[in-house]
Amino acid sequence: FFRFVLGCHEVGVLRFCRNMAVDFQMPELTNKMASAQEDLKKQFLEEDRIDFRWSDPDEPGKSPLTLIGGLDLTHVPKAGKAIVSLVIMTYPTFEVLYESYLPISFTTPAVPGYLGFRQTGPFMELLKKALGTHPELA
Repeated sequence: FFRFVLGCHEVGVLRFCRNMAVDFQMPELTNKMASAQEDLKKQFLEEDRIDFRWSDPDEPGKSPLTLIGGLDLTHVPKAGKAIVSLVIMTYPTFEVLYESYLPISFTTPAVPGYLGFRQTGPFMELLKKALGTHPELA
């Protein structure tokens, strides 16, 4: 089947596009997602590489945590649309420094086990927008 979409995002070996008609053939798409997920699994790190102090204020050599952020995608099933949101706050006071929302139409089908591929493009769009206008938040 075909869907009309807006913009393109690269995720591993996949290209998620918006602004063009894309033919989603489920077996082919699922195979690409499975392959990309296997490639990403090879990059998984099982060690702590946090470069900030989280709970021990006396931990040497690390800066204190000062910003936290969250991304969310809220789906409106009957409309076939969603709202993606990003909020960045100070820590530990939780003062909101930045917030942004983006209404979207889904461009990738919901495939159990591969929902990250559906959400990555809109999340990246919001993060790029935030860092483009507020580089101090990086």
